[in-house]
Amino acid sequence: MKKTAAEIFEECGESYGLTEIHGKCKNPIQNIAPYESGTKGDMVFAPTQKAFDQALKNGASLIFIPNKLIGSKTVSLNGSVVICSNNIGVSHARIKQKYGDHDYTQAGWEAIHPSAVIHQSVTIPEGTKIGPNVVIEKNVTIGPGCYFMANVVIEHGATIGDNVSIHPGTIIGWGCKVGNDCLILSNSVIGGEGFGYAQDQYFNHHRIPQTGNVIVGNKVTIGGLNTIDR
Repeated sequence: MKKTAAEIFEECGESYGLTEIHGKCKNPIQNIAPYESGTKGDMVFAPTQKAFDQALKNGASLIFIPNKLIGSKTVSLNGSVVICSNNIGVSHARIKQKYGDHDYTQAGWEAIHPSAVIHQSVTIPEGTKIGPNVVIEKNVTIGPGCYFMANVVIEHGATIGDNVSIHPGTIIGWGCKVGNDCLILSNSVIGGEGFGYAQDQYFNHHRIPQTGNVIVGNKVTIGGLNTIDR
């Protein structure tokens, strides 16, 4: 990332909660760092007065702070640029997504890895990437901009929305639906068989097939090693 503070303020603006900018706005910004250690060339997020003071002391080039801090006392910026926010937590999240999020698609593979097994009934839309050893069964529907990492299994009839990232080893069960802009982390099982049994008079247990479904909405994150049964 090579941006000036002014460019960041202009690109993000009110939609990211930003309200004011103070200081030499042409300072070059190269990295995002913790406020405890950020120095020249770094942008940091300082949610409290103590954090703000520490960031100024370290000479961070760009400091994001809550609106209330800039008016709390006379501040000497000492060459830093300060951008105020009406919600520092949301600004932190959205700016870090924009400039500092890891791009998992840069694994070095071609768009569809040759080891992937994809049923002939499935169409892979433009912009969707399929990693090593992915298995996609019949009649699966996939939106554009998705990324399925190594060893993902999408069972028959499942529907995956737009811009969905699924990390290694995850299984999406048959007929399940995943909405748009979702993130499912490693080794999760969505739509596996629920634990349903009936007991007879001899105390034998009889499995009840789970014919329900799992539907995941839009903009949902599911952490690693989670199971959501039918």
